[in-house]
Amino acid sequence: MTVGVMKRTTQRATASDTPIAKNVRENPIMMNPIIIMYIIFGLFTGIMIFYYWSQYGY
Repeated sequence: MTVGVMKRTTQRATASDTPIAKNVRENPIMMNPIIIMYIIFGLFTGIMIFYYWSQYGY
């Protein structure tokens, strides 16, 4: 969805809305805090699973 929004920048530029910053246009995924939080949560969950697997050997 984030990438799809960036593809429609020309339509957004014609509207009377605030323009999208150049950094956000060039890196739409990295500038999205929700995606970054999913990555951090996935890493944390993976570390926890690995820790318990190594401790109990299930």
